[in-house]
Amino acid sequence: VPPDMRSQVESAINNLRDALKSDDVDRIKKTMAALTTLSHKLTAELYRGAGAAAGAQAGPSAGGPAGDRATAGAGAAAGGDGKKDEDVIDAEFEVK
Repeated sequence: VPPDMRSQVESAINNLRDALKSDDVDRIKKTMAALTTLSHKLTAELYRGAGAAAGAQAGPSAGGPAGDRATAGAGAAAGGDGKKDEDVIDAEFEVK
């Protein structure tokens, strides 16, 4: 987390604590909105950092044809032999 963003969030938290002590509803709502906006920015920054780290760790096998084949094979294995159950009965349920 960048130091400037951290200080902004800490400041917003302290402002909210002060607002809560004042019992001023409008002030509380405004400081809550400011803290919420900052938390969204902080979360976006964290996801950006995590996404970049995950992309760097994935390496060349993460995408492309080889990765697609691996995914397709896993899906086929999970589905069994691929036969459809032909004894399916479609029925309607009625509550009386």
